[in-house]
Amino acid sequence: MLCLSYDGDYSSRRDVSPLSLSLPLEEGEIEDQRVEGWMSGLLPGNPDVRERWAAKYQAMSASPFDLLSTRIGLDCPGAVRFCRPENLDALEERNGSIEWLDDTIFEELILGMVRESAQWVRPTGHSAFSLGGAQAKTALHRGGGRWGEATGSVSTTHILKPSMRDLDDQSVNEHLCLTAARHCGLPAVATEVEVVAGHPVLVVRRFDRLDVDGSIRRIHQEDLHQACGEPDVSIYQNERGEGHSLRRLARLIADHSADRDTDLRVFFDAQVFNWVFCNTDGHSKNFSLLLAGGKARLAPLYDIWSMMPYDAHHYRSYSLAISALPDRRILTAESKQAWEMAASAIGLPESEGVDRAIAIAKAAPEAMQQAADELSPELRAQPVVQSLMSMTEHRRDQCLAGLASS
Repeated sequence: MLCLSYDGDYSSRRDVSPLSLSLPLEEGEIEDQRVEGWMSGLLPGNPDVRERWAAKYQAMSASPFDLLSTRIGLDCPGAVRFCRPENLDALEERNGSIEWLDDTIFEELILGMVRESAQWVRPTGHSAFSLGGAQAKTALHRGGGRWGEATGSVSTTHILKPSMRDLDDQSVNEHLCLTAARHCGLPAVATEVEVVAGHPVLVVRRFDRLDVDGSIRRIHQEDLHQACGEPDVSIYQNERGEGHSLRRLARLIADHSADRDTDLRVFFDAQVFNWVFCNTDGHSKNFSLLLAGGKARLAPLYDIWSMMPYDAHHYRSYSLAISALPDRRILTAESKQAWEMAASAIGLPESEGVDRAIAIAKAAPEAMQQAADELSPELRAQPVVQSLMSMTEHRRDQCLAGLASS
């Protein structure tokens, strides 16, 4: 079992941040499943990918500790980096570089992700990175209109994700939903779509990186699943009541946020947005906290996309990842009582919850239209865009009718 000990000089500083809210500084030495669980949350969830990473980077095993002991650990989510003690001086000297990619290598990088999907392992160059999740993605550094591989202590700035397999133009779908969320007043990550070798790729500006006069600073963050410190708990709720509930996650936010009221309302609005747009993947790893000085703020929203274009006749029977109701199907949330219960679980007045749900449902079609209008003509003509624009109007009517009923 792994043991974590915070350095005494570090933990005695003013406004110091823990690695995780589940690994508090005041505990001193921590030796239990929380340590490996937090480290595991920095890596892809697919065990086959971990095995392939272990072989590629010559790790002793596919365990989180051994994987992050390779150069994978130099570029992780948040402000944490891993290195062996003998490499610490070099890391502190901020040694590193950017290996710029020519168009051919960049295209092959993207095509490899498209071909291999969740099994993909980046084959090129000397850089490495660590990102959680199941979808094929890569982290690169962008500067001067070019893409490059960051090596050593140099940080990546963007995450690139092609569409999920068997979901046509899902990357465009995700960009539209995140842009629509911003037009609805929700804080969401900045994204764009770049077409590479005929494939649309979602480009996400990292919210855990900050450009300060041309120098990239890392900002520490962790997802809510890591912050709960219960790695064996499912990131999704299920019929047996397992998985982190809205109440549990909201309590975590309330206990640690530097702006509790704002963050709880954003968290509530995100649940409404997921319901209106039928995003079935809003689980506990798809919400994060930015950590600084012992306090936290809810990070911008990310990984939001709609199931509607892919099953136009049955999307309401799909389940939400998290819900205040025992029956988590989208259609069961179409009532005033459902959003009263959700508001109560999160810590908001029930009537405010209903009002916020009505406001987001009403705003949805115009927000989606605005998002589509910002696309290039080539992308705007894609079927997924036309589907989302037309279906969002119908979906608004379904939601408002449900909210008006008892």
